[in-house]
Amino acid sequence: MGIPHLTHSLSPYGDKVVLPQHPANHENAIIDGPSLAYHVFYVCIARRTSARNALEAAPTYQELGQAALNWLEQIEQYGLKIKSVFFDGLLPLSKQSTRLSRLQSYANQLVTFKALNKEDLPSRMEDVQSSKSNVLSAVVSSNRLKALPAPPFLVPAVIEMLLESRFSSLVSVIPGEADAYCADAARKHGGVIFTSDSDLLVHDLGESGKVILFRDLETIHLPSRGKCLKTQEYHPAAIAKRFELPNLVKLAFFMAQDHHKSLTENIRLAAKNTPMSAGFAEFAEEYGSLPKLSKLAMAESINETSTTQALTRLDPRISEIIHLVRVKEVQEAPLDLQDSENLNMYLPFIIDDPTRTSAWRSGVSIRAQAYSLLRVLNSSVTQVTEFERKGTRVAGTVVELDSTTSPSTMLEDCLKALQQDLAQHSSLPRAARWRAVAAKLVCQSNLDNDKPPPLSNDISRLVTGSREGVLSWTFIHASGQMQASLYSLRMLSQISTIVHNLLQGTSHEILPPLQNLITLLHDLPSLRELLDEKTTKVDGEAEAARAAVLSTLQSLGITQDTTETSTKKKKKRKKKGEHTGDRTPPGVAWRSNNMFSNLVQKD
Repeated sequence: MGIPHLTHSLSPYGDKVVLPQHPANHENAIIDGPSLAYHVFYVCIARRTSARNALEAAPTYQELGQAALNWLEQIEQYGLKIKSVFFDGLLPLSKQSTRLSRLQSYANQLVTFKALNKEDLPSRMEDVQSSKSNVLSAVVSSNRLKALPAPPFLVPAVIEMLLESRFSSLVSVIPGEADAYCADAARKHGGVIFTSDSDLLVHDLGESGKVILFRDLETIHLPSRGKCLKTQEYHPAAIAKRFELPNLVKLAFFMAQDHHKSLTENIRLAAKNTPMSAGFAEFAEEYGSLPKLSKLAMAESINETSTTQALTRLDPRISEIIHLVRVKEVQEAPLDLQDSENLNMYLPFIIDDPTRTSAWRSGVSIRAQAYSLLRVLNSSVTQVTEFERKGTRVAGTVVELDSTTSPSTMLEDCLKALQQDLAQHSSLPRAARWRAVAAKLVCQSNLDNDKPPPLSNDISRLVTGSREGVLSWTFIHASGQMQASLYSLRMLSQISTIVHNLLQGTSHEILPPLQNLITLLHDLPSLRELLDEKTTKVDGEAEAARAAVLSTLQSLGITQDTTETSTKKKKKRKKKGEHTGDRTPPGVAWRSNNMFSNLVQKD
């Protein structure tokens, strides 16, 4: 979150630099991954010059991933050598209030956006030339186009693209916060950290470690040198020495306590050799060496090379829950982890209709299966609390894990259901085939909660990946449900792979069906293939998608007329003020059982 006014106060003590430096020193560049992802998001938003609303302005995952890759390639052109790109993969429970506050701010944005855009929204794909355009310079875009949160899978999509590039070996999803690992790399190897987090000015970066903020980057042209990069560089050790302080931790602490005091006054307080308040030790710990939780997580994997590598390639939320399961029972685990009665999953914020039940309720059956696999690693795991939007607020929904059905039976049922659904849609292209599977999960979820499935026309558009034309809030919500279901399948795939890696060498009965499931889910396309809008139409695909949708509805005992009629009846009930069941009562937990046996078609 950063310390208020820290960057502004230290700005006069930064160094103006122009890159590449002469002679070129090929300094290490250490990248704060989440900051990079959000930087390129704002770069891409600024390109949407003709977008009419924030929904239309949302970049594709392909564009976001390509922009991040371009950023790394372009920064190399200014004499820097990419050393590491770190992404958060584990946060302590003490960060819960910050995370919930951020999710609530996203919910507030969504509620406000719908209040201002109650009618259908226009949508078209804008032809954005992004292949090699400048992505380094800080950008300013209209607040109107930033009225919604970033795409929910922004960071995983950027990681995925980078892992497919020549930078793959330098990218790590780590068991901790990215800033701590960036600081650790700077201490060990020297170099400059690129970030948007002013907290890195406080970390111990060693004698030579420096910081450059993304917002300070500016491309310029000098007559004598051609194209250059102008920026402001902070050297925390040199700044502390100038203030006659051992480091900037005490100064930052006093600034955080009272940011109205002048810098001179806070320097004076930091220089005093007087006992510090009780809160200082906790504050300072965050800026020291790698957190204890991170060290424990790394120690758990130290003898498992293949698993360690696989862990660094997971999506951040999935990485976190795996690491938490593995260190949960360790005696030396931090108190804020030991006291946790269950696992928390902070679901990415999906854009859906804020007057309806969260889109994340679709796909919960798949996620429950994934969470149940974690019990094989740690039998004390009995439930997972998913934090998501509930109405206009953010709260937890408890997913209780099945303890009555054997894991092997659950896996076999899941595998059979997915195999049948994929075979049913074998005529569709790969991405559309998986979207058709997700569409069934959405419809099944709605039926299980006594709600009509989405309109068949909306499902057909989603299966083909088309968003061109008018976007109704009904379609927007169905799109959110589709995204939730598809990402739930991705969660099952990644968790299955890690659990299988950890069980290798054992004779656990779960291994054969688990391997079969992994093989099936390995066919899942990338996020950009699954979730991006299509810009070209394939002959016959729309007709094939519609046939697949009708087949799915019929397999659930639904006709198109039933879908349309149910929706119309629901609208009439709403006009009369009747409860439609679209809101989840606070505190109600979703109870998991062997849901897959209900989805398998009987022979």
